[in-house]
Amino acid sequence: MKVHKRTFIKKIPQFFLLIFCLMMRSTMANEYQVDIGWVPGFISEFNNAQTYINDSSGKVITHFGGRNTAGGALGTGVQNSPKAEFQTPSTMLVTWLSFKDGYFWQAKIDLPEKDISRLFDEKIQGIFVSQPYQKVQRYNKLVVNVGPQGKVYIFLGGVDIKLIGKYQGYKIDIPWETHVKDTWSSSPAQPITKHQYITKVQESRKDTIKQAEQFDEKIFNPIKWKLTLNQPNQLIAYTSKMINGEDQTILDNVGQTTLNSVPKIFIFDVKNGSKISRYRVKLDPIIYAFFHDNFNSNNVVNFNINFPNANEANLYLEQGAKKVEFKKIDIEEIKR
Repeated sequence: MKVHKRTFIKKIPQFFLLIFCLMMRSTMANEYQVDIGWVPGFISEFNNAQTYINDSSGKVITHFGGRNTAGGALGTGVQNSPKAEFQTPSTMLVTWLSFKDGYFWQAKIDLPEKDISRLFDEKIQGIFVSQPYQKVQRYNKLVVNVGPQGKVYIFLGGVDIKLIGKYQGYKIDIPWETHVKDTWSSSPAQPITKHQYITKVQESRKDTIKQAEQFDEKIFNPIKWKLTLNQPNQLIAYTSKMINGEDQTILDNVGQTTLNSVPKIFIFDVKNGSKISRYRVKLDPIIYAFFHDNFNSNNVVNFNINFPNANEANLYLEQGAKKVEFKKIDIEEIKR
């Protein structure tokens, strides 16, 4: 494939210092925002009054949702709360109207509070976000995506995107007038029924709703892969956007770290002699089927970039003795 160019604390007794730190930690907050969205095709409207996150005491941290405000891309969404110092979320109530099936859905979710707190505290070198000499907050968004038949997918977003969990909601009945009052900032100029409203959206967003046919929840089934390069090229770091909505940046143990979803784009830094270059690789969407047709998902598959010369690169998928070239890629050298 042709490459396209382009002093006081010391006086405090240690025991009391420990107690003080623990008390401070319990009251500390993280700076983050809530983003909402839907799996492509599953257009939804979040009921604001009945959609919120709580802290561990059960106190509401913030509501989110509103009339037709969400966007459709797995792992991302549109900002739907202030970005502020919030307590770590412990539980969540999500209520929404699906324009795909016409039902109201609701999910009561217990979140992995300790994991979320730890991840919100993570810092990462901003190598791929134009801040290579600074450590930045890795995750600063709580992302809520709704999908088919009451499914809810929770991610943390920011520099990277990480899937936190998959949850199942249930159908509920909400009087249409209640939903309008809960969700819309103002009453419609002309009265409109639930059926009329859903039909109007379905007719105007036919192409978008049709995207639902392409969604397969099997994309969340874990696999194992890692990025490798042919010698004498040395892989320095890389970041990958994956089919399950996750983005992950690998800066340490780059040759041994495995990721758990089929990649669709990755950007990597390679060192050859004293020169360090950066490349962007985009894979055709058929990579998902290609991967599962050719390899055992329980074992590691190497995505090996081979540079026969300075102006050419090829991608081979390798598992054990099996080696298959994936030709439908676009690779270009980009500025670091």
